[in-house]
Amino acid sequence: AILGTFISTFVVGYFTYGAAKIGIISIDASSPLQSLLFGSLISSVDPVATLAIIGKPEMRCDPLLYSLVFGESVLNDAVAIVLFHVFNKYQGSHEEFNGSDTGWLLLEFLGISCSSVAVGIGVGLLCSIVFKKSNISAYHTYEVELLFLFTFGCFALAEIWELSGVVALFFFAITLSHYNYYNMSEQSKISSTYVFEALAKGSESLVFLYMGISVFSSKAKWDVPFLILGVLFCVAGRVCNILPMSFLANIKRTKKISRNMQVFMCFAGLRGAVSYALSTQLVAGDRRGIEAIQTTTMGIIVCTTFILGGSTERVLDRLKLKNSADDASSPRNEHSYGYQLHEDYANGGGASSTSSALHSNLSSSFLSNPSSHLLRRNSFHSWWRNFDDKFMKPAFGGDNEYLRMPPESDQLVQDLSHA
Repeated sequence: AILGTFISTFVVGYFTYGAAKIGIISIDASSPLQSLLFGSLISSVDPVATLAIIGKPEMRCDPLLYSLVFGESVLNDAVAIVLFHVFNKYQGSHEEFNGSDTGWLLLEFLGISCSSVAVGIGVGLLCSIVFKKSNISAYHTYEVELLFLFTFGCFALAEIWELSGVVALFFFAITLSHYNYYNMSEQSKISSTYVFEALAKGSESLVFLYMGISVFSSKAKWDVPFLILGVLFCVAGRVCNILPMSFLANIKRTKKISRNMQVFMCFAGLRGAVSYALSTQLVAGDRRGIEAIQTTTMGIIVCTTFILGGSTERVLDRLKLKNSADDASSPRNEHSYGYQLHEDYANGGGASSTSSALHSNLSSSFLSNPSSHLLRRNSFHSWWRNFDDKFMKPAFGGDNEYLRMPPESDQLVQDLSHA
């Protein structure tokens, strides 16, 4: 998602700059900076409509497809926002932009991104240790209020330091979900979930409402050639993003990303509220170009949301990405089986029955692909999980009650590896 967003930004940006140099569209042709601003903001994808459809149980879509589309959209927004702010900041400085400045902009992007991540994780750990060491869970109203204040404080701190508040908030939320969620009372877990979900949906609705009003009330002149070319440039950016990245990912993946999945991911690149919100922050540069970018962004969002979002189910049928009823009812892999074991254990199956079931499944799973299990046991993820359990969770909170492999399964792996 990170490298792919870079590719999409520069493909769309330099295609736009080329069209401006020819004189087809009303974008500043003296410098590629305004074109790159458009490329960065329009590279933010928001496939809410697509996810709502492929996430329905009756659609019987492969969970891998949902994970790919959702995972790309989450990280993609963060990268696009930081890139936009870097380009917009340079535009506001009124310095002349040339090709040699691209490297400095990328270094600034990396600096802002890493610093924003550090702020988000740092504030998240501070919030977690405050909740864990204090008696705030006995006061449910103050608990939710303190959580909200930490959330706003994380965003404000990043913005004060001229970093990305959105990226900091994203990693702040990841940290809280991993550690602090288990420090909260049951009442506050439920209430905070609904409060923040309502705030999120309300905010997104307001942005779309404002955008819908702007479509009909805006006095800016629409650049029809730019709108048509913008859609084509977005498609080209998605293709240059998805296909090479999928090829590289398939080199190491045991379950490959199929060609039809790649085509659907290109199709699922809807534009949404983030793109429009970023377009309204354009203040420096050629005024006619700013208006063209804002109106074109609105047009692309409307086109992709209604046309691509409305035809999602038909595309799934044509690409044969729906599983049969038999496939949908059976476990797909060892991960879904492990989740079922956890459910059985939690519902009173007991450690002995869970252990025997795990022993049976582990044997067949290991025999079918022994190398993947050995690599998984010696991976960085395994090291981090052990470190997290021993040092981080005791200090900041967290769930230590996930299903662990019983001792006999470790011996089973060793026996099967020497068989």
